[in-house]
Parts: sequence; C-alpha cells; structure tokens
Amino acid sequence: GPSDKDIFDMDFKNGNLWGANGGHSSTYGNSFRGLEIYHLKNGQWNSFSSFSLPILNDLFDVLSVTIDPRNDDVYFGMLGNGMLRYRGNNSFVKFDTSNSSLSIREALATFNWIGTGESYFDDDFNLWIANTFSVNSLAVRKANGSWKSFDFNDFLRSAETAIHDVIVTDEGYKWIALPKDDAILVFDDNGTIDNTSDDRTIKLVSSPGLGNIPTGRGIKMEKDLNGLVLS
Repeated sequence: GPSDKDIFDMDFKNGNLWGANGGHSSTYGNSFRGLEIYHLKNGQWNSFSSFSLPILNDLFDVLSVTIDPRNDDVYFGMLGNGMLRYRGNNSFVKFDTSNSSLSIREALATFNWIGTGESYFDDDFNLWIANTFSVNSLAVRKANGSWKSFDFNDFLRSAETAIHDVIVTDEGYKWIALPKDDAILVFDDNGTIDNTSDDRTIKLVSSPGLGNIPTGRGIKMEKDLNGLVLS
C-alpha cells in the first residue's frame, strides 16, 4: 500500500483508485513534498516516486488527481512543474509551455514555474485546468488533444492571484475558486471554446448581492449529485 499516510487528493473510476501526496502551504505556495503517486486495481498496489522514472525526477507538490472517463489515463496537477499525464505501462507525459497552453508564473519565470491545481472533465471530455498564479487562469485540453487558455486579468487583483479549484456544472459553467481572495469566478464559454467573442464572466465576492461568499476560510468547491456547486 501507500508509503505515505498523508494523501492530498485521489480519484476513483472503473475500478481504479489513484492517489497522491503533495499539497500546498497555508498561502497556497509550495510545500516541496516529493512526488508520490499510488494506484490500486484488482487488489494490487503500484506506486511511483520522484526518482522511479527519469521523467519524474525532482517533481513535487501534486495537487490534484483526475482520471479520464474514456480510458485509464490520469492527470496530475502540480505546483511548479506543470501537469503530468499517465498513459499506462509506466508511461508519463509532462505538460509545460513546450506542449500546452499552460502559463509560467511571472514572478518565478527564471525557474519556469508552472502551477496547476484541480482539473475537471466536462461532458464533451474537455479537461479544464486551474492555472494558478497566472492571469491566464483557466486552461483546457480539448478532447482532440489541442489546448487553449483564457485571460482573466480584468477579474484578478494581480498575476499573483492563487487559483485552486475548478468545477464544470451541468450547464457548462466553469466555477473557478480564488481561495485567498474569498472569491469565485463563474465563466461561460457558451459552448464555443475557440470563439471568445461570446464568453461571459462574473465574479462572486463577499458583498451582499454580489455573491455573499463567506470570508476568512478559503474556498473549496464540490458538485453534489443534483449538480449543485457547494463551497
């Protein structure tokens, strides 16, 4: 079984349980916990660590685990190292600026620091990804494998805004959590990912009538069985 009891995120589909340690600091920065990934299937455990494969060397702070509903591929968000995709047979691909639309954190550009938080598949199998500490706060890996990012500069206090959760509602709205700001962005691409002219965004905040978001506790979102978003 897992060598670490502190599992930060997990996902389960089609008889596969995937989990990972990792996490972030109290300010949503790095905790520098070396990568540990665990997989349980048919009663058998398998694990991967920072040095078990060359592509995993020096990776840390896994924040999210998301299984592709079409197959057994798994996506892992990481705080600083972009995103990992597991493709079976001990094979991983790492996404960064060379093969995706993910954006580098400007304040740590020297280190090519790319932060990805939670990710979520919509009904069309597009994977929506929180790209933290970037004005291009939301990225999507489309079902055909191509990428696109969305600029929310007008809704953020700075490029250093922490972005963590993303959820896609049954209506197709993307809810994006800004936990340090006690705010949520609700984004509607109108079902046309590549046409930004019909996009809409609103920002829910703590003020009455503008969201009434509770303050001082951060934000964690989940979607219940009725399709309602809880935070």
